[in-house]
Amino acid sequence: MRKYYVHTLGCKVNFYESCMMEGQLSARGFERTLDPKNADILVLNTCAVTSEAARKSRQSLSSLRKKNPGATFGVCGCASQEDGEAFLHLGADIVLGTYGKSLLIDRLVDKKPSDDAYIFKPEGKNTSYEEAPASYSERARAYLKIQDGCNAYCAYCLVPYLRGHSRSRNPRCVIEEAKALAEKGFHEIVITGIHIGMYGIDLSPRIDLGDLLGMLFEALPSDVRVRLGSIEVSEVDDKILALLKKEPRLASHFHMPLQSGSDSVLRRMGRPYLTKEYLDNCAKLRQARPDIAIAADIIAGFPGETEEEWKATMDFVRKAKLAFVHAFPYSIRKGTKAEKMKDQVPSIIKKARVKELISLAKELGEEYRISLAGKPTMVLLEEEIAPGIYEGTTSEFLTLRTSGEPNSRGHLILGKYPDLIKNSDKFCA
Repeated sequence: MRKYYVHTLGCKVNFYESCMMEGQLSARGFERTLDPKNADILVLNTCAVTSEAARKSRQSLSSLRKKNPGATFGVCGCASQEDGEAFLHLGADIVLGTYGKSLLIDRLVDKKPSDDAYIFKPEGKNTSYEEAPASYSERARAYLKIQDGCNAYCAYCLVPYLRGHSRSRNPRCVIEEAKALAEKGFHEIVITGIHIGMYGIDLSPRIDLGDLLGMLFEALPSDVRVRLGSIEVSEVDDKILALLKKEPRLASHFHMPLQSGSDSVLRRMGRPYLTKEYLDNCAKLRQARPDIAIAADIIAGFPGETEEEWKATMDFVRKAKLAFVHAFPYSIRKGTKAEKMKDQVPSIIKKARVKELISLAKELGEEYRISLAGKPTMVLLEEEIAPGIYEGTTSEFLTLRTSGEPNSRGHLILGKYPDLIKNSDKFCA
């Protein structure tokens, strides 16, 4: 049997779309392999959220091609949308961008060894949602894509240029796929998209994210948990807060990108909120769900960021009591507004600020974990590390080690955080 290997970089949307391509390959009679050397078809799904991510995407192509020079190699995603020629020169057979991923597999399967390598540009543009449900295997949780594209055009980000404007998936298709995932035995569904808070802005009649979540909870069984992917703080509205209060199946973990705790930096970034709104919504989330874990991305060293502005960010992170912080040094992206901004921060300063922020994040993370001592939580069992002993993910997106019945992987069970919590990312009940 012919084999395939799919390598995915970047976000949950890429992961979802890779699962879609894996399903297409399986339907064409291919078998998944974990070793790229054994694959007849290689697929690389790339990322370009930072210049470093784009570099790693190119590096991954070179590495995979060296391991398997004879395979038919397809590349897709944001990095190849940005610079398809680079991937063609590095050894790809077919290069696609972000649009038309559902068409790539047929091209790869039908490609003859004598055919020239080429960049595939499907007809049409990123103007409507590309319906192509994913297929999952050997995973405890499933991703459910509801939206693509972004209209925000933040000063540092290329994503709207690479993914196009926001396009919402038909709610009927969303509900149908969610029900199918539940029937397949998935007990956690992660809602994902490039900017899920923009869901529905292009639909008529208008349906927003809160409406869609309400429809999902009506359609899904009581033993299926729904987790939100990244959502902007300004998009956490009364409908979502009401669901947090009444719907225990909505996970107690909200990832809300912050990017900076300085209002002057947020304005230069073109972000649609200031720190007061962020802090106010953190308070509303905690009123609705007192133990909720709030996570944020923060960029260190945005152009012109002064020591005073950086101190404001550090002070704000403490005030917001974030449970998780993802720290990144600012990365220049060609074609963005920030690329041309003056006073670019030296790399050595950016690295120092990231290090300082990571240290604070560890401190705050430990404080948050200690606050959960002895409290109940729902655990998705993911890995059986010993007979009857599992490691799983809690509603708050922490790892908990607990006991479970044989063959319970993928199930949701009621667990409890231990009364004594050591300085560790993992809890042992």
